[in-house]
Amino acid sequence: MRWTTHCNLLSECKVVSQTCVEGRGTRRINGVPTTLDCWKYQVNHQCTRDNT
Repeated sequence: MRWTTHCNLLSECKVVSQTCVEGRGTRRINGVPTTLDCWKYQVNHQCTRDNT
């Protein structure tokens, strides 16, 4: 499973670090046991914009 986003507002930004803050576990989603290595990430971005 992979999370994607298509936010055009921050096209000047890039990911500089990503840390798992809610680790491996199994949860029930619609009654189906689902295991992920990481359920929640903290993602830090660096943004640059031209001075206008």
